[in-house]
Amino acid sequence: MILKKDQQPQSQDALFDTAHLRADLNKRAGRGARLVLTFAVAKFAFQLITTAMLARLISPAEHGVVAMALPAIIIATSVSEFGLVEAVIQKEKMTQSVASALFWINACIGFAFAVLITLLAGPAAQYYGDDRVGPVFLALAPTVFFAALGAQYVAILRRQMRVREAETVTFVATVGAGITAVGLALGGFSYWAIAAQILVQPVFAFGLLVNRTRWRPVRPGSAGFAEARGSLRFGGVLALSRLISLMTQNLGLFIVGRVFGTADAGLYYRAWTLANLPQQRAVSPLSSVFFPALSRATQDPRLFADVVMRAATRISLLTVPIGVLICTASDEIVLILLGADWTGASPILAWFGILTLQAGLNHVMQWSLLAVGRPATILRYRIFAAGAVIVALLIGLQFGLVGMVQAYMITMIIVMLPSLAWLVVKHTPLQGQQLVRLFLQDGLFALAAIAAVLGFQSLWGIAPPIVGFLLSLAVALSCLVVRVCLSRELRQDCKSWAANLRNR
Repeated sequence: MILKKDQQPQSQDALFDTAHLRADLNKRAGRGARLVLTFAVAKFAFQLITTAMLARLISPAEHGVVAMALPAIIIATSVSEFGLVEAVIQKEKMTQSVASALFWINACIGFAFAVLITLLAGPAAQYYGDDRVGPVFLALAPTVFFAALGAQYVAILRRQMRVREAETVTFVATVGAGITAVGLALGGFSYWAIAAQILVQPVFAFGLLVNRTRWRPVRPGSAGFAEARGSLRFGGVLALSRLISLMTQNLGLFIVGRVFGTADAGLYYRAWTLANLPQQRAVSPLSSVFFPALSRATQDPRLFADVVMRAATRISLLTVPIGVLICTASDEIVLILLGADWTGASPILAWFGILTLQAGLNHVMQWSLLAVGRPATILRYRIFAAGAVIVALLIGLQFGLVGMVQAYMITMIIVMLPSLAWLVVKHTPLQGQQLVRLFLQDGLFALAAIAAVLGFQSLWGIAPPIVGFLLSLAVALSCLVVRVCLSRELRQDCKSWAANLRNR
């Protein structure tokens, strides 16, 4: 149902009021983070199970058919949101009229990109030399439209820091899509099962978001398009920077599909997917907690720094141990989750572990820049990063698929992260020594844990995959316990988390 402007109930305007959040912003962020991480564990476990099942039911080459269509789908989906979710969250004052205008803009952009994906089906099949790619493009085109439709509903939940509802929607949609994919794979639908998983999730999520928010946009004729110009400028710059970032991230898959073929594209895609699971299922959802908190704290430098430090240290408790395991136990992970047919993905996955190790700091620094209204700074950074990655990939390509991944990850650590840190110090209330402290904490934690796992692996030698993985996991978790015990704040957080779990 779409309401006329004069039919809007007061509750519709109340959906955008954030005055009540300021009173206990830091505590609210802490509670939200614990809730997100709880859901993250559940989503991560479920997706690992579905990944393992699909890897055994669908071959690497068949995975590669969908993988070659994914760069275009991912880029179109992200750009169709046009940065307007962040624009709604970051803006101090938002109204029903402006939000409705942004909804209709999202819908139009999403529809346009869905049509564009449809038109690209034929050329994509010709480029990759595989007729199966074209129909996959056609099947996945609606994904872009439904993701765009849900953007403003996501923005409402995140602006209000309604973390439980936002995470419930994501979890239910993830489970529904996963069950659909496994069912189709068992029925012999091959790579179409993976395509269905990608398509079903945003459709499920949109229906759930409408139900949970109870928000209805006004009709286009009554929407505040003139008042939305500031949000459009903010979102447009962010969308452009996101486009550049996604093109950079997916350039590797684009090159692999063209140069090495569908089988290697499948290996690269699955390794990339596994390494990015912690970011997708934990770090990105945490933006629903920390980005609104940072946006509300921009006028208080001390509070802003406190939120950044809390976000970075809490996220690293999840990402660093997982990144350590990916870097040191990739052989076991591939054999356990994917099976013997996927052993070629192991060295790729090991290097992609760096993605997980740096995910917390990378995201928190970018949230900081967005919170202070610096999307143009992020755009300039991503243009610079794109150039660095292109050079790295071209150099690494001379040494094969693994060499390409190595060059990419090394560039990320020695060029991209330090450059981003410099921009954060220059444009936000954060001071250089605070960022240095974060880098040292995460870096020393990661290096010590990697050294410990590799050291113990040399002691127990060759072991069955499941045994080797469990032993590596035990060492990584032991390092995590030591990390927590050395920090009074982290010990207090763990006590609060345990108390909340007992009270439920």
